Amino acid sequence: LGVTFSMDDFGVASANLEAMFELPFDELKIDQIFVRRMDESPLAASIVSNVARLARDAGVTSVAEGIETRQAFLRLQEMGVDIGQGYYIARPITVSELENIMKLQNDSSALAL
Repeated sequence: LGVTFSMDDFGVASANLEAMFELPFDELKIDQIFVRRMDESPLAASIVSNVARLARDAGVTSVAEGIETRQAFLRLQEMGVDIGQGYYIARPITVSELENIMKLQNDSSALAL
């Protein structure tokens, strides 16, 4: 059907290794509490790096939440995180704003032909 599932906030509360083992999902979302503390805490950086590797080894997509700076963005790229979300990448937008962006992208693609 084209539906995918994400395990949100991995590493916090019930989003843990047991849930990962028992539930089918396509994405593993690394909680922002670890992402935001990577620069000040070697432990947080290690958690992020190892969760990204775990996702890769399990054949699922890793998603880092809470990317606020270019430095964090670049570090996550180096760690092999697949996808990022956060204010550094984009602020939240409404559905109508998204539709406008998609229309502009389609229009610019047509111009490239």
